[in-house]
Amino acid sequence: MRLDSVAPSITITSPTASTYLLNQPVNAAYSCSDATSGVATCAGPVAGGSPVNTSTFGTHTFTVNATDVAANPSSRSVSYSVAYRICLLYDPLNPPRGGNSTIPIRLRICDANGANLSSPNITLTPSAITGPATVPFTTPFRYDPRLAGYIVNVPTRGLTAGNYNLRFTISGADTTTHVAPFTVR
Repeated sequence: MRLDSVAPSITITSPTASTYLLNQPVNAAYSCSDATSGVATCAGPVAGGSPVNTSTFGTHTFTVNATDVAANPSSRSVSYSVAYRICLLYDPLNPPRGGNSTIPIRLRICDANGANLSSPNITLTPSAITGPATVPFTTPFRYDPRLAGYIVNVPTRGLTAGNYNLRFTISGADTTTHVAPFTVR
């Protein structure tokens, strides 16, 4: 008679350790196996094939617990984040022509489906411009009711030609650092 002292193994293929967009459809996918006595239980917060929580911002932990027939327990977790989608209201690859000394960055904060969630009560706070050069940039976005979104003018003086990202955070539970790309000619 063989004695089973090995816990079952657990594989989680979804969610993965990544960032999902608010309300993005993500279905759970996991499995448990045990070569010695067999799996007795294999359970996560939702059944395989069912939606994972992407309706709230922040970091979430998805844990699957298993036991084998010999009562050996096992547990595996994966952490994932949920953040806003950034909906650009400009073409980042077509900067203004001519001697423009600023590039207007216009955008909305959205969910995975593109629904506009922008509001004058939500603040977007830039921290830096990164690219061929990295420079601090802290001029806040302002909410523009005509756009139903946000705008900030980025001065290009001192920036060499190339592709850049304006890095910023959004007030509230979304802790992700977001980027708005732009090009300087």
